[in-house]
Amino acid sequence: MDLNHDTIEEDWLRSPNLAPARVQELASEMLRADEARMKALHARMVRVKRIHNSAALINARLPLEVLVEVFRLAGPLTSSKDAIRLTHVCHAWRTLIHGTPAFWTDFVFPPPGHLLVGSTRRNHLSVVLDALARTAPMRITFGLCGDYLPVLNTPAAESHLSRISALYLDCRGEEDGDMRPFFDLSLLSLESLELRVKCDDASLPADIAAESPARFPRLRILRTTCTGFPLAWVGPSLKVLDVLAGLEEAVTPRQARRVRCCYPSSLSELFLVLERCPGLEVLGFFGCLPHDPAPIAQSSSPRLDHLETVRIWDDADCVRMFLERFTLPRDAFVTICTDSAYDALSEFLPAANRLQAIPLIEQIELSVCRPAEVRFYYPHIVQGYALEACGESRTRLAVLSSDQFFLHPAADLDLLRLFRGFAPIFSPAAIFDLDVTLCRPVRDGQSEAWAWVLGYFPKITHLSVEAASSRDVFLALSQENVAPGLSHLYVILNGAQDWVAEYEEMVSVLELRAARALRPEFLLYRQQVKGEEDEIPPPVPVSYVERLQVVVGRVMVPLPCCVD
Repeated sequence: MDLNHDTIEEDWLRSPNLAPARVQELASEMLRADEARMKALHARMVRVKRIHNSAALINARLPLEVLVEVFRLAGPLTSSKDAIRLTHVCHAWRTLIHGTPAFWTDFVFPPPGHLLVGSTRRNHLSVVLDALARTAPMRITFGLCGDYLPVLNTPAAESHLSRISALYLDCRGEEDGDMRPFFDLSLLSLESLELRVKCDDASLPADIAAESPARFPRLRILRTTCTGFPLAWVGPSLKVLDVLAGLEEAVTPRQARRVRCCYPSSLSELFLVLERCPGLEVLGFFGCLPHDPAPIAQSSSPRLDHLETVRIWDDADCVRMFLERFTLPRDAFVTICTDSAYDALSEFLPAANRLQAIPLIEQIELSVCRPAEVRFYYPHIVQGYALEACGESRTRLAVLSSDQFFLHPAADLDLLRLFRGFAPIFSPAAIFDLDVTLCRPVRDGQSEAWAWVLGYFPKITHLSVEAASSRDVFLALSQENVAPGLSHLYVILNGAQDWVAEYEEMVSVLELRAARALRPEFLLYRQQVKGEEDEIPPPVPVSYVERLQVVVGRVMVPLPCCVD
């Protein structure tokens, strides 16, 4: 309708010939027609704006999958308010976000490094419930703190519980101790449960003794900091059981024993739990084995023929008593961590029922680290490798100690005590490859220790040494009947004090062994320093290399270098 026509209609309505009632009737009709046209025009403007926004470069050039990942990083991982604001930017974004269940999974289980649902009231309950509904039909991992447990007992959440395949529940906070709402749930599709709780501070239902695996019939993975009621959920479907008492507050077995709140009263009690999961593949105990177990018959030990990995962090006495009464499968990979002193690394070994993997181990790696290089506070690391049918070596045993000897001066490390501490772990006649790494300088004059360890493992053919000096090693090799089968020698020197003396000792001893018909097939001799402030040593003189080539089958002497 053009302007002139509109003016004519308005003038016509003012005509004195029309009754007032008729004027109002006609005016109302005209207003309704104008409003309809305005509504249609507004709808058209909205459609045009949507077309305009959808053609923006960010929407036109980025694949939808990438755009969703951008939204996830800018939305729920920052705050729920930021995520909701994204839906108000344009219709294209709103449609994409509302139609992408993966976007909403970060509300119910944020990635590592982000706060859980309920942490500092990050998300309101209504936001959590809405996000839970929008994750449908995905199977989800739900992570929440204890004070948000009531959200799972609401009618709005009930229909979505069957989609929870993994649950992370942290009930260690001051406001998270009431676990009673959790015991009203039966999560029939739950496959993984991780529960962090201080059971002595938790509010639990009165009938907790009636707990059973029926609440979680598909549970395959159970990780818990409590050795009390969660072990009632162990059933035939379980494949992974990690009991991590004190894991958050402790990094060594000694610390774990101080902070744990409960543990089984006896090995018999623990074995009754393990008997319920004969298909178990991974078993872990962190500072929670019974400290004074009651006498137990050997016949009561459970059979776990499918066990692939065993990790035990505890006092050496507890570990030894457990291993004496529990027969591990022949192919299981075992990790033992104790607080043993460096001269008693083998004290966890049982007097009877030796580990079946030990006779299979052919290669040993022994590492003694500097404080700055200590990982997980374990300066002593011993690993044993066995040759598999495919021809590759696989780790079968790892022994770690958190003994604090490294706080003392380097002169306090007695190599003979160190070697005697770890060697009894292994079968002497089976070992052919020994790798020793001393990441800190030790005092000179300990050739007796090297002679002893090479004599303890008489079949060694491959020897690798990384240390600040190798002179004591070669002094030991110069003795009669020491390592007669040695064919491959690897020497890595880290910042030796007297390079010339090192060269002369090495070459002289290898010449002596060649004269005794003990000529090695291969020698690798590498010089290196750690840290740019240390001066890189000069290359091994050509004269020494030529002498080596006469008495060794093949020689490799790389140029000195600096390593991190």
